[in-house]
Amino acid sequence: MSRPIALLVLLVPVAELFLLLFAGRHLGGGPVLAWLGVTALVGYGLVRFGRQRLASTSMLDRIMGSLGAAPAPKGADPLALVASGVLLMIPGFLTDALGLLALVPGPRKAFTRLMLKRVQGRAMRSMGQFQFPTDPFASGTPKEGAAPIRDVDPSDVEVH
Repeated sequence: MSRPIALLVLLVPVAELFLLLFAGRHLGGGPVLAWLGVTALVGYGLVRFGRQRLASTSMLDRIMGSLGAAPAPKGADPLALVASGVLLMIPGFLTDALGLLALVPGPRKAFTRLMLKRVQGRAMRSMGQFQFPTDPFASGTPKEGAAPIRDVDPSDVEVH
């Protein structure tokens, strides 16, 4: 995990807790709990709606969209809805603000582009790490130290 992400993982919960305590002191516990409950329910609804839209798109559209082909906005919009819903379900005002911001069309498009770039970057890096054999079907002599390949007919094998 990189340092900025590790720092966010540590600092965001502390900031969320501080803001919740501050709001609870000034507004009271009831309104703060009501806000957290409403945003959690809205987030849950967004996750369900986004998952249904993701399920309705074909796998090929999602793969092609993640690689930057034409169907990208169609497949990426439900991902933004799911991400927004997850942010709204996490208790706290910072994550709620980010989740609500991801629902606004302008920031949602920017968020979608950012997510697609990250997915494409990870896909390209993982493809670069995969090593294909040079020629698995090449004929020739086996490498030194390799066991010889023997063709065996299953009827010739005796089982004890």
